[in-house]
Amino acid sequence: MIVLGESASASLHEILNFRKTTKMSWTEGQFESLCYQLVRGVMELHSSRIAHRDIRPNNIYYCSSKHGFVLGGLAQAVQVEGDEKAIGYNLCGVPYYLPNYLV
Repeated sequence: MIVLGESASASLHEILNFRKTTKMSWTEGQFESLCYQLVRGVMELHSSRIAHRDIRPNNIYYCSSKHGFVLGGLAQAVQVEGDEKAIGYNLCGVPYYLPNYLV
């Protein structure tokens, strides 16, 4: 699911920190649901020929009105046209989430 302007209650980053602090673990079903929703969101973007380019816990939000996780933080997203390989030549993102060979 793609979200532009939906109200989100918390980012995945905040949820992970809360669960770590309170020692709450994920059930297999919860984790499976999260992964499914993220893959569906990326598939939706890719079917529209959009590359997100900044997927990380801070850009994944829990949306209480939809009772699930959604992708946000589309500031680095680009529309892919023509040569798909060209997208990899534009360095963007947060250094902590970049592969070592790009830092």
